Amino acid sequence: MTIAASKTLTFTRTDPELNELFERTQEINDLGNILSLAGWDQQVNMPLQANRVRGPQLATLEALLHEHQIAPRIGELLDVLEQRVQGDGYSDADRGLVRKARRDYNQATKIPTVLVRKVAEATSEAWEAWEKAKPANDFASFAPHLRKVVMLMRQVAEHLGYEGSPYNALLDQYEPGMTLDMLNPVLSRVREATVDLLRRIQSSGRRIDTSCLHGGFDAAQQLKLCNEMLRQMGYRFDAGRLDQSSHPFTSGFGSPYDVRVTTRVDPNYFPAALMAAIHEGGHAIYEQGSDAALARTILAGGASMGMAASGWASMGTQRLLTQV
Repeated sequence: MTIAASKTLTFTRTDPELNELFERTQEINDLGNILSLAGWDQQVNMPLQANRVRGPQLATLEALLHEHQIAPRIGELLDVLEQRVQGDGYSDADRGLVRKARRDYNQATKIPTVLVRKVAEATSEAWEAWEKAKPANDFASFAPHLRKVVMLMRQVAEHLGYEGSPYNALLDQYEPGMTLDMLNPVLSRVREATVDLLRRIQSSGRRIDTSCLHGGFDAAQQLKLCNEMLRQMGYRFDAGRLDQSSHPFTSGFGSPYDVRVTTRVDPNYFPAALMAAIHEGGHAIYEQGSDAALARTILAGGASMGMAASGWASMGTQRLLTQV
């Protein structure tokens, strides 16, 4: 399938200040996606020893990206454009670009570059420690790294500012405007319904034979099934790929042209790889369905983590059910 250019979303490239902002944010987006690609490689292809240099590499890129994000010229452009793009002759894409650029600029300028670098280094070290600790079931060796990351993220929250819990500052980065006061009632209802369902299942006395899900399952055959399931769902392999990682994830790189998924194969438990592939495939289909006009812009991808999750749930499930 060829991805067609959008006929509805357009950017005004004749306004010199808006065009400059567009190009500057494209550079920012490119740097961010190169970082994402390095992170994908770290978890999929990179030999473990390479993390001795990958951590500093990621920290350097993060610092470079941050310096681009906080460039004073971006603030000057935003001051000029915020009211201008509300007038006639400007598109929704123009207004979205300015709105997102302002939010990103305001957040980035609150955080020192030195802290950005420390977070990148600490999270890379933590990932390496987790990779070693997980198969050994050795939380004690991972705990110091987790403690350090939490400490640094508390510092990030303090720089961003918040009302109520410091977690609100971090939550806002993934779900703009969301707070614990808003989220907790939702999670409470989910918990009540889930616990009630679990208790009813436990008290029913019924036992389901799941022995067919356990045993020896060839890894290559599991991956072959995962690939076919993704195709049936509508995932496009000409704009993505399936690989293995210790924990399944989806990586999008700022366009519908390259959205990659991973799964984790357990040779003794059949559902692990397949269910992860379906889950991540839903995320990827959502990303592959984004408007091509937004490629390489800061507007590419989901509007928020919640929107992306609901998007994959609906799209992935609908695509899968049409094949049944």
